[in-house]
Amino acid sequence: MRALREWLKNRDARVKKVKLDFAGLKVEFCDRERALKQVEELAEKGTWHPLVVFGPEGCGKTAWLKQSAELLKGLGFGVIYFNPMRREFLAEVGVKSVEERVLEVLRRASSAHALAGFMGYVIDFAREAIRLGRGKLAIVVDDAFQYVGDREAAFFVKGMLEVIEHPPEGYEKVVAIATTGEGTSRWEIGGHEWATIRPMWNMSKRGFEGLYEGLPGPRSDFE
Repeated sequence: MRALREWLKNRDARVKKVKLDFAGLKVEFCDRERALKQVEELAEKGTWHPLVVFGPEGCGKTAWLKQSAELLKGLGFGVIYFNPMRREFLAEVGVKSVEERVLEVLRRASSAHALAGFMGYVIDFAREAIRLGRGKLAIVVDDAFQYVGDREAAFFVKGMLEVIEHPPEGYEKVVAIATTGEGTSRWEIGGHEWATIRPMWNMSKRGFEGLYEGLPGPRSDFE
């Protein structure tokens, strides 16, 4: 327990808490400490297989991924983050040509469905970033599989694995994480040995209480 408290103290000193939209408000990320510690452990060794996290809608996958991206940036990783539902495609990899091409994709996408059609560019940009010298890279893909067929989702995960196993140049570490709901894409992905699949459940009562206490204005009793 003491070691966990020390880890939390050191981590919070270097990683900012992200602000998230919640019921029309901006609230600070809270809870999921164990899940964030697992991301930091992944950052220490990289991922041998992409990590695919599944869970019901509203369980906090997006909040966790956004905070994980900040954590990884704080650990010196370049980050490619893709979330078509929120029209977010970001590259902070220290490679100007990659970052400019990501912005061009965003300009060309007129909707979430259109942006999802560019999902393959995530792999292309990751490979280019490594080829141009990015030694530590994180690929973070949030809830994109609902816009594509199950086989396309599985082959995208295979593409992330190819980046890890057959990069265009040597690299130090790659962390590849994607989330999905509890639909059929999970079963298609799980039918291959291309990924490590883990569940995420709803926030604990204590975690939800922390979120509730962060809401502004008068509130009813928590219970």
